[in-house]
Amino acid sequence: MSTPVPKELFPAVSGLPDVSSPVTLLGYYPKSQPAPYLFLQAAFFIGGKYPYRYTQTPFEGFALLYTESGQGMVSHARDSSSLNAGQLIWLPCASGFSIHAVSSHWNHFLLYFNGRESEYFHTCFIKARADKQGFFLSPNSRFSNILHSLENRGETTFSNPLEQLFLSTSLLTESLSHLQENEGSRNCPSYLLEIRRVLDEEYPYPYSLDLLEQRFHVNKFRISREFSHFFRQSPIAYLTARRIQAAKDLLVSTPLQIQEISQNVGYSSPTLFIRSFKKAENITPQEYRRRYCRLNT
Repeated sequence: MSTPVPKELFPAVSGLPDVSSPVTLLGYYPKSQPAPYLFLQAAFFIGGKYPYRYTQTPFEGFALLYTESGQGMVSHARDSSSLNAGQLIWLPCASGFSIHAVSSHWNHFLLYFNGRESEYFHTCFIKARADKQGFFLSPNSRFSNILHSLENRGETTFSNPLEQLFLSTSLLTESLSHLQENEGSRNCPSYLLEIRRVLDEEYPYPYSLDLLEQRFHVNKFRISREFSHFFRQSPIAYLTARRIQAAKDLLVSTPLQIQEISQNVGYSSPTLFIRSFKKAENITPQEYRRRYCRLNT
C-alpha cells in the first residue's frame, strides 16, 4: 500500500507519489522545524515492480540509494550503474537522476539528506567515486538494521533535532565505514577476495572452515583471522548473511515454499533456516514475505 507524500517535501521528491510501484514513507523532516546542520530530509522504502521507473527532478541535496533485493539501474550525470542486492550508491541531486527496475521486483530504500554538513559527506563519497559505481555493504550490516528500525518507529516525522543529528550521522558514517572497507579490500590478500567471491556465488554449498582450508590450502585459523580483519566478520558469518540475503530475494520474487527456499540457499532443514532467518531479521521468513510481498502486489 502506498503512503501519501506530504506536499511540503516537494520539489525534493516530486514524482514519487506517481510511480507505478508502492512507496512507503518511513519519515521526513518538517519544514516548520529549524534546519539542523545535517538532517535526513525524507526516507522511503519502495517495492519496485518491473517496469517501475522514477525520475528525480534537480534540487539542492543528496540521496543514498540502497538495494535490499532484486536489481535496478540508475542514470545520472551521463553515467549509468547497475544496482544489485546489498549495493549502496551516493547520488548528488543538483542535476537530478533516474532509476528503474531491471528484475521483476526491486526492493530499495531511498534516503534524502540535506544541511550544510552534508557537503562534507558529499566530498568523501565523491573522492571515493561512490557516485559512479557504488559499493557493497556487508550482509546484515548495521546500516540496513538502522533502515529497518525506521519501519518500526510508528510515526513519519523526524521532529526532534537531536534524533535527526544522530540518525543522519549514524547512516552516513556507517556508509563511509563500509566504503572504506571496500577500499581496504583492494589491499587484502588475493586468496581472501577469492574466498569472498566463492561464498557470494556458491552460498548453497555447505562450506566450513575445514572445507575452505582444503580448497584454498591455507590454514583455517589464518583464514578466519584475516577474513575477519578485512571484512569485519568471520567467513561463516559472511556465508550465513549471504544465504539470508538470497532468501529474502526469493521470498519476495518467487512463489517457492519455505522448504524449497531453505534448500536453495543451503540449509539442511527448514527449521534451521527459519531459526537463522529470525535471528538475522527479527521476523520469520513467512512474516517477511507477507510484509514485502504486500508491497509488491
